[in-house]
Amino acid sequence: MLLTILSIFSCTAQEIISKNGLDYPHLPYSSEKIRSGDKIYTEHFRNVEILADSILLNWVEMQSERSKDSLWSLPEKSKWTSILEDIGNRYESEPYMFRNGENGSSFYLKYAIDGDITSLFSFDENNETENLLISTDSLSQKNQTSYYISYYLPSWDGNHIAVEFNDYSGLTGLLLLLETKTGKLVHEPFLNSSPSGFGGVSWLPDSSGLLYTRFPIIDNSINGYKQNAESYLYKLGDTGYGSPVFSSELSLAKDSKAYPTIIATSSYARYPIGLMMTSDDYWDAYISDWESLKSYNPKWKPLYKRSELVLSSNIKQVDNILYFISGKSKTFNLSKVDLDSSIWSPELITEAPSGETISDFVVNSDGIYFSTLKNGVKARLYHLEEDGKPLELKMPQESGEIDIEILSPKKDVLWAYTSGWTSKLKRYRLEDDNSFKPDFYGAKDVYSEFSNLEVIETEYPSHDGVMVPISIIANPNFEGPRPTIMTTYGAFGEKVSPNFNLLYLPWVAKGGILVYPHIRGGGEKGVDWYEAGKKSNKSNSWEDVISAAKFLIEEKLTDSNKIILMSPSGGGVAGGMAINEAPELFKGFIGEMPILNPSRLEQGNFSNNYHLEFGSVVNALEAEHLYAMDPLLNLQFKEKLPNVLIISAGNDDRVDGFQMFKYVAALQKFKAAESTYLYNDPEAGHSEVADIYNVYGMVLGFAEHITK
Repeated sequence: MLLTILSIFSCTAQEIISKNGLDYPHLPYSSEKIRSGDKIYTEHFRNVEILADSILLNWVEMQSERSKDSLWSLPEKSKWTSILEDIGNRYESEPYMFRNGENGSSFYLKYAIDGDITSLFSFDENNETENLLISTDSLSQKNQTSYYISYYLPSWDGNHIAVEFNDYSGLTGLLLLLETKTGKLVHEPFLNSSPSGFGGVSWLPDSSGLLYTRFPIIDNSINGYKQNAESYLYKLGDTGYGSPVFSSELSLAKDSKAYPTIIATSSYARYPIGLMMTSDDYWDAYISDWESLKSYNPKWKPLYKRSELVLSSNIKQVDNILYFISGKSKTFNLSKVDLDSSIWSPELITEAPSGETISDFVVNSDGIYFSTLKNGVKARLYHLEEDGKPLELKMPQESGEIDIEILSPKKDVLWAYTSGWTSKLKRYRLEDDNSFKPDFYGAKDVYSEFSNLEVIETEYPSHDGVMVPISIIANPNFEGPRPTIMTTYGAFGEKVSPNFNLLYLPWVAKGGILVYPHIRGGGEKGVDWYEAGKKSNKSNSWEDVISAAKFLIEEKLTDSNKIILMSPSGGGVAGGMAINEAPELFKGFIGEMPILNPSRLEQGNFSNNYHLEFGSVVNALEAEHLYAMDPLLNLQFKEKLPNVLIISAGNDDRVDGFQMFKYVAALQKFKAAESTYLYNDPEAGHSEVADIYNVYGMVLGFAEHITK
């Protein structure tokens, strides 16, 4: 009886989609012709970039209402919203995002579904008691804004703690400073900063102050948004926000679009290191001394250039030695350099074990520990022995990723965090005998329905014969071709690492398949893998996507009427080009805040350093490849694209809305897809959906509906 009712509802919903399919909101149209070599491209809706706000805002609102009228009416949407709400309601608040002061003080967060509240606690390990320091509801009600805690860092002595209250909108959150004994605010909230997105904060070695990145302009409608940032020093007890001590001007870097930050990884860091962060993995670095910096007159000098391939997002300084992951080996290596020396002369510590890439490392009183990944999905943990050989430490469970954390570089305490596609994050403490003790703080498993899901880690041949790793999560109780959501990224050298995703695991539990091809342009297999999907090699990324779909069909796991391609953010380039070139392989395309017009990134509010990843139109050779990878410019209209759903964010501070709006408008004007929908989540930030149950209920409902 239930199946009969669902079948009737399905027919009714199909009529809704058909009725609204061609009833698209109107937008004024203009286009530009772009000549590159012997090719001529048409850029549709260039005018969207400069349309009067009222026209564009009205169009976006009409698109969202149309998506609600059609997609939110689907019974599948209601079904998945209910499933996700049930998942959420079963969530039991448990500790996460653990942090420690070097003195042994412990802190963690808890999240309560009821009231949408994030709370920060300190924990007394001797008495096994927790103490509430602050909750987001304390300011959410006062400011009539929904906050969550996205970042925090205790001082080295454990007496103070910096906490970021994020409001989903990028740079308009609050940076708070608390006493850890009382939870008392010791300063008015710091504004114009976002530690979770831009370099975090660093405490001075003596814990007397902190360093953070501040932006002069945080209104994205004003020229100069997110540019000319400066790293500020604030000393405890001072009024105001502190003073700038590092910037592109102060370092003579002369790059107004880089994000300056100062790193001190422990109280034993002998020197402050200034980094000019970009969207690339490798940054220019500068060095000064604490005395001049604390007097607000730092003497910065170059330490290393980005060409040295130092993975600056993960460096460790102990006394005068800087330890780092180097990209000068294909699968990364661990190196070190003496900062007391006036010459940059790194010394190799160890290469990655054969077939693996180094992903994380720490240095403590017992030496160096590092974790690795094979094909981006199988993690191992090693201790570097006195003879220089790595000793593998056996974890209590198979893991898709291992992150390592220490208490202090001068103590022997170490924690390992493990996670997988079907196992949530777990925390273990290393014992003296190299075994691991669970350190979960009472965490419980309330999602038993995912325990029997199977994970297949294998490889498939791409267009050029290169073998590409692929992760397949399926329910063994179902057979035959099944509805499949294939998520792809392949940009910025980022790894698609195994994670316990409660938004999509229900899809598998109900009989669908989740697939993650680890395509070129990502970092799963090291430096060369990244370079093989970047700029002039970008076509490998979407060819890997196309080959993944063919592989799944050949293996009879699914068919072309059941594959949904999902591409978030920078993954929109590979995803958009894949459906341009092989629309017959996909039933749907879902983009979450995707880049779909990369040749215009430099003209947007958030241009900054995207040219390092995709190329620049002012460089003739790079422009040729940039136009060739642009999904909007390469729309052909010869064969209908699959059903398309694009999700944009009202508070996106990474990708301009026109990247999505131009693409959707073009598909709708030329009726180029089976159906085209745009939904703008007005309160969301980049990759941070606000209305989570409705939006992902819509995503999964749309996916199920069109694959029936």
